[in-house]
Amino acid sequence: MIREAIYSKIENLKVAKIYTNENEKISLIIDSGLMEHASIDEYDKLGIYNTSNGNRFFAYAISGIRGSDCVCFYGNINQLVCKGDIIMVFSYAYISEENIKVHKPKVINIDSDNRICPNY
Repeated sequence: MIREAIYSKIENLKVAKIYTNENEKISLIIDSGLMEHASIDEYDKLGIYNTSNGNRFFAYAISGIRGSDCVCFYGNINQLVCKGDIIMVFSYAYISEENIKVHKPKVINIDSDNRICPNY
């Protein structure tokens, strides 16, 4: 059997900008360096947990400019997240039953400037 599991988790991201477009699906633009560190590819499905208000939703990943520390949402997002909110981002993978027992998600902690903490 194959199971969907959390592959990586990015904690404490601060939302920098919101680009509202009611006709678009929700996407999250993330610094490409951070995406690489978290093993997230462009268009991967992401689970978003807004620790500021408790909202949970899905988005897809869009690669931002490397080194920009960018964390921006695009799409019909008004009710779910605001600029300045703190979020956690989860990526997912399908893992076989025998490998799920030894799988450990990659956890990345972020500082207040959306940079990877040095001890991670």
